[in-house]
Parts: sequence; C-alpha cells; structure tokens
Amino acid sequence: MKSVKTYAAVMLVGNLLMSQVAWAHSSMTTVPKNEAVLTMAPEFIEMKFGKKVRMLKFSIVDADENEIEFSAESGKKFIDIYKAKLSSLAKGKYFITWRAMGKDGHPMKDKFSFAVK
Repeated sequence: MKSVKTYAAVMLVGNLLMSQVAWAHSSMTTVPKNEAVLTMAPEFIEMKFGKKVRMLKFSIVDADENEIEFSAESGKKFIDIYKAKLSSLAKGKYFITWRAMGKDGHPMKDKFSFAVK
C-alpha cells in the first residue's frame, strides 16, 4: 500500500512540474495549420506566438527532403509573428521545422506539415 501512495505522490509532483514547463513556453498557431490539405499553394507560412521569440532556425523541405527557398524579414529581433514568403510550391507534402528562443532564454522547437493537392 505504501508503494501505491509513493507512486501517486511522484506522479502528482511530475504533473505539476510538467505544467510549469508548459506555461514557460509560448503558445503558437500556424498558417497553414498542421496537417492541412490545401487546394492552392500558400504564398506564405505564418507562425503566431503568444510571447515574443527570436527565431533561430526555420526550414522547409518537401517529401524528397529538398529544401524550399523562402524569404523572411525578422532577422535577429524578438517577434510575435514570423512570416516566411514562399515561391510557388508544386503539389506535394511540405515539412517545416523551427527553433526559437523566448525572451526569458527558454528554447522552443517544433515541426508541422501541410500538403498541396
């Protein structure tokens, strides 16, 4: 019985710590949304953050892992919206990976994808 209580206490502390880590990072939405299937290629990819971040790395590749060219104007500034202007994209699946740093120094990274049919 004692081990069940110990396990429950460890799980409670773990959940509390994980929720603190989640709150330390900024929320984010993307255009297009993750796993969206589009009938037309987007002109840009936009990421909106709940707090200002500095984008450290941003890349776009197709299903064959060919890098897709884009232009962005954010530079090394802290921003809450990151926008990558695209050339015309062919039909296919695209994968975006990014890494950023919050003003508080917390690193963030994620990935998302979309398809053009």
